[in-house]
This record gives sequence, C-alpha cells and structure tokens, in this order.
Amino acid sequence: MKANGFLNIIILMVLFLSQTVLSASVCTDPTKGPLCFNMKYLRSQVMAIGAQRELMQINYPYLESIGHEIDDTATNIRQNGLLGSLHDAGIVEIQSKAQSLIVEAKEQDPMALATSNVIQKKCAACHSSASPVSGIDWDQIFKSDWENIAKNCAREGRTPYLCRSMNGMLSAYSGILASSELGRKNFTALKYSALEIARISSDLQVKKVFHVTDPLGIVQTKAEEVVRLASEQNPEAYEKGLQITQSCMQCHGTYALSKPMGMNISTFKVIK
Repeated sequence: MKANGFLNIIILMVLFLSQTVLSASVCTDPTKGPLCFNMKYLRSQVMAIGAQRELMQINYPYLESIGHEIDDTATNIRQNGLLGSLHDAGIVEIQSKAQSLIVEAKEQDPMALATSNVIQKKCAACHSSASPVSGIDWDQIFKSDWENIAKNCAREGRTPYLCRSMNGMLSAYSGILASSELGRKNFTALKYSALEIARISSDLQVKKVFHVTDPLGIVQTKAEEVVRLASEQNPEAYEKGLQITQSCMQCHGTYALSKPMGMNISTFKVIK
C-alpha cells in the first residue's frame, strides 16, 4: 500500500486514542459517577450496530448479543436510579427496542436490521441536540459516529474499504474496553466482539488491502484466542481481550512518529 494508506490508518488510530482519552476523562470526573460508564458502554454497543450496517454484515448472533447488552445495561441504569425522570423515558424506549432486537435476531428476522437502525437514531437524537436532555453531549461520550465515519472514509485520498474496516475493528474493541471499565463481564458479548475483530483482520489479509500483514495476523490470532477462552468461560478471556490491540498500537505508534514520513501525532488531532 502507498504512503497515503499508512496515513489513513495512522489518522484513524490517533483519533481513536484521542477519543478514548476524552471519554475516559469524562467518566472519571467525580461528578459523573457510574452513569457515565454505563452510558459509555451503551454507546459502544451502538457503535457495534453501526459497524454492522456500514460493513454490510448480517450477523444475527452478534446482533442478539448486542440487544442483550443494551437491555441489561438499561436495566442496571434504571434499577439503580442513575437517571432523572426526563432521561428515563428515553432509556425505556431504547430498552424496548433492544428487547425487540433480541427476539428478531434470534429468529433471524431481517427486521432486526431495521430495529438496529432505530436504536442508533433514537440514541443520537437524545444526545445530539444543542441542549440534550441527558446533560451529556454525544461528543463527550464518543466524538465520532458511523455516519461521520462513512463520510470521512469517502474523502479523496482515502481507501473506503480499509478505512471502514479499521473503524469496524475499533468499534468492536470499544465494547471490550468499555465493558472492562464498567466492570461488566459477559462471555457471550466478549466472544462476539472478538469474533468480529478476527473476521475483519482476516478479511483484510485475504483481500490484500493492507500489505503489512504481520500485525493483522497477530491481531487475528489474539482475537481467536479470546473467542476460544470466552467459549470455555475462562476468566482469562477478559484480560486477553484487552490485549488484542497491542500489536496495532505498536505498529501505528512506530509509523505515527516515523521521521522519514515527516509525521507526528500532533499532525492528526481530529477528523471532521
């Protein structure tokens, strides 16, 4: 791949790192409390749904798992009284749609795809207004969403397939990271997030979209190990899940600071 291919990936990875720091700083603010970690995890599931849509995937077990995660997290938020009455109505609606998604995905009903889309739209509508009812703007939880990602990946000089695929892996990983921060442990959810990372990394290698195959191969191997451990309900799966992206960070950290390419991290602050 040519240099601009590296540039695309470097920008994506640096953006992801900056978003991770941003979302973490919001949730570690003492005034935010556990609500922020719960909402961040819900956001990760919405990102996973968006990735399935934009990558043209129909993975019913994954969608069913996402539905369960949204339902359970919404239940946790409501039972612990983490929301005021105004925002509670929105969570109830999202939870209802998540329950529909579970049933439809289990039955492999194509309506599951439409329900997934509704969940995304309703979450965004609640948080993207100038004065969101929640009091937490969409950008504070996770700056980019899949509509913006799709537009950015279509810009001149970028490789849309590669750009979307890498964002798809990041979306799947964000669920693993956010669940760890929340303290939620679900082997099924971890398994399907890791499966999606393994699928995308394998696909990029098979299609030869990204010529630096070793890091992708390592990512795939690590993700498949997590799938195996999660399937066996081995607690080690959670620690291994967080380690999946180590190879990515090592690779992109090297190239992002590569002097011959004349680039440094400050060059890639945001993609708008």
